[in-house]
Amino acid sequence: MLKKAFFFLLLTSLLYLPFSIFAASLDEQSDKVQELQEELNKITKTKNTLANQIKLVDSQIALTTLKISQTTESITLLEKQVTALAARVEELDKFLNRLSLLFLAQVEENYKFSRQNALLSLLSSKNFNSFLQRYQYQRVLQLESRQLLLDIEEARLNYDLQKQEKEKKQKELEQLKATLSAQNIELAQQKQSKETLLAVTKNDEKTYQQLLASAMAEYQAMQAIISNRGDETEVGSVAKGEKIANIISGASTCSTGTHLHFEVLNGGSRLDPAQVLSSQSVEWDNQPDPPFSFNGSWDWPIRGHLRVTQGYGMTYFARVYKYYGGNPHSGIDIVSSDDSSAYSVSDGTLYNGSIPCGGGRLRYVKVDHKDSDYVTYYLHINYTRG
Repeated sequence: MLKKAFFFLLLTSLLYLPFSIFAASLDEQSDKVQELQEELNKITKTKNTLANQIKLVDSQIALTTLKISQTTESITLLEKQVTALAARVEELDKFLNRLSLLFLAQVEENYKFSRQNALLSLLSSKNFNSFLQRYQYQRVLQLESRQLLLDIEEARLNYDLQKQEKEKKQKELEQLKATLSAQNIELAQQKQSKETLLAVTKNDEKTYQQLLASAMAEYQAMQAIISNRGDETEVGSVAKGEKIANIISGASTCSTGTHLHFEVLNGGSRLDPAQVLSSQSVEWDNQPDPPFSFNGSWDWPIRGHLRVTQGYGMTYFARVYKYYGGNPHSGIDIVSSDDSSAYSVSDGTLYNGSIPCGGGRLRYVKVDHKDSDYVTYYLHINYTRG
């Protein structure tokens, strides 16, 4: 019986031998991932040209594709391991049941012997040799029962260990599937970013450099504005929801197209506008960045059917294309297809301002909020007051 158990354990352990092939393949892919990552790091240090950016995105796509392949192979490996472990647990369960049944049979047999008086057993035997054989059989039976108990305990322990290993592998499998889903999303975003880059620049280096210059100039102008270096004129009191400007249609100074750049400062520090703007149904055009939520209570500075073209912080264009010299996007860019007006998000004091930017004058309005440390800025507009 023990030989059979040993043979079973040896046989099921052989199920793991093919997994070494997968492990070798994963090691090869890990080396390729490392090589691609090193190449990617080199590209990021090169001059910021359209050709280099396309090469960068292509390398990112290749790296993510390789990671997807690596994750897929890991999933296949884990699925095979889980299947093998499930089969092993099932066989161990059957083996444990057989041991338990055999032990019960021996307990019953031992019970029968224990009920017999030694003298009666001797008298009922044909001869003394027969009695000795019966007595020795009983002793062997008792010893086997003790061994069976040990075998059952060992089998139970092995069963529990294999079951725990199976559950562990299943959790790893679920985590890998989640990773694969995220990698597929990342790959789609990277492909979308390349399409967007080629569409916006028309695959033209001059256009790309103009975009970089415009974005950087806007960032530098905004830095100067919040440092009080803009030319500002106080217009007067303004009420929440009051129209304070018109959004410029088309390209304008330091802007490549129609949009309102909206910034929020609290106590002199920049704040993500998404933290203060109320939840709103918007159209997302900030590819390849994912959508984000709005958690505040303020009414929006524009109305109608809203479209977000870029969020706050280290957006994809800020992070990858370094539109702002490696700095974060300092506000949120929004557009309305129904209304070209901008509205104050709070009661306060209105200022009209302008600052040199990219060879022209960048116009903006500022609202110093009443009874608070908040200040809001509205860029790429024409004045309606003052």
